[in-house]
Amino acid sequence: MAWRMITFASMSLMASWCRAAELAVLPVGVMLGPGHEREAVSVTNYGAQSVLMQVEAVSWTQVQGEDRYVPTTDLVVNPPLFSVQPGRAQTVRLGLRKSPDPTHETAYRLLLREVPAMTSQLDGAGASLESAVHVLLQFRLPIYVAPAAPVRSAQWHAQRDSDGSLKLEATNTGNTHLVVTELALRSQDAAADSPALMVLTTSTPIFPGQGHQWRLQPDRPLPEQLRLDVNTDREVQHVQVAPEGG
Repeated sequence: MAWRMITFASMSLMASWCRAAELAVLPVGVMLGPGHEREAVSVTNYGAQSVLMQVEAVSWTQVQGEDRYVPTTDLVVNPPLFSVQPGRAQTVRLGLRKSPDPTHETAYRLLLREVPAMTSQLDGAGASLESAVHVLLQFRLPIYVAPAAPVRSAQWHAQRDSDGSLKLEATNTGNTHLVVTELALRSQDAAADSPALMVLTTSTPIFPGQGHQWRLQPDRPLPEQLRLDVNTDREVQHVQVAPEGG
């Protein structure tokens, strides 16, 4: 997977007075595994004010395709609370407390959130005019711990329904996650680089043994013979669209 820097800004309540926190986190995803059980994450403050950050690790599982998070002690996170001054960066170090599972991938999230602060604007006499609550959107960093022998396998099925929509089902039959990034609908004999009839951009992780469904609603009549080109973090899958009831 290609990890990219993400910059995110704050939301403010009582927005007549607020300050914007501009933070960047690198990398935006961490891969651990046998022989690579430690990593570092950098949090950089590009704003004009210091920012207080809290960090928490949670285990990440999926039940019937829904994400579930539970606090965990499987990861060492240091420091769990820190302040980043303007123009400075803080390194957060991660490490596994236990050996990776030899047969199955384990997933976690690193939750990075700014600690809310009450601030007041003062008039010329030093009296408080009003207060504002500064709230930063929570950033959830994925952490995957690979097994000793990764197996990457998935099953795909696409079908046209009577209402004109298309349903795609994916099942992860391997022992590591996959991430679906784009669904591109084309006629069956179209070249891979031809303009798509419809494109759906997504960022959907599917864990081992789990599945996911998408429903596409085209806004135009479609040819009889169709395929879906499914882009993932591993490869492109070409899925033939079955006719209605197929």
